[in-house]
Amino acid sequence: MRGRELVSVVVPTYNRAGFICDAIASIRAQGDDDVEIVIVDDGSTDDTERVVAAKDTKVTYVRLEHGGVSAARNGGVLIARGQLVAFLDSDDLWPDGSLERRRAHLDQHPDVDIVYGRSRIRHIGKVRKRFGLHDEDEPLLIPMLGSMLCRRSVFDRVGLFDETLEHAEDVDWLARMKDGNIATSEIDDVTLEYRIHDGNMTLEVDRNQAFLLRALKKSLDRRRR
Repeated sequence: MRGRELVSVVVPTYNRAGFICDAIASIRAQGDDDVEIVIVDDGSTDDTERVVAAKDTKVTYVRLEHGGVSAARNGGVLIARGQLVAFLDSDDLWPDGSLERRRAHLDQHPDVDIVYGRSRIRHIGKVRKRFGLHDEDEPLLIPMLGSMLCRRSVFDRVGLFDETLEHAEDVDWLARMKDGNIATSEIDDVTLEYRIHDGNMTLEVDRNQAFLLRALKKSLDRRRR
């Protein structure tokens, strides 16, 4: 009898010693033994490495020179051994059952390359009042990296993340996924707890917007060609 496919969970991190243990614990809480956790440290200057070593000795820990989240994600994908690949940022969480529901959907739909579920926004501290972000009670049903589970073959077709984009690299990759007609499917379950806090890169509004426009222009140029 063929064993279950290995899932590689790529966790990029940079100075998230105060969050990353919760992220690791939420992956382990999925109760799936066929999981490889790949922590890619983007040159952290805090205690991330020590904290991870104390938390879980079975993770694969890789430390890179600081090159940005795209380089960290790419490094994780390149060393991942799994036939299925998932991402979880080190300050986010997976709710119980998240991975199993996504895995089951791909098992039941071999024609689907990527499945994603809902993302629930969680605000930490006073960020919600300051930034007016989305209501926590309405989980978003849009593709977000942390809510997805991908077949590894997707990266052969879409490619890796654009390391020239400091922000909106996920938007660019998702646009390339859509432009490449990758077969996606959605499930009506919360598969990601997306935590908003003062250290989020997405709150660097002006810089993020500039890179977002670049990502959207790249997609428009592809369609014109």
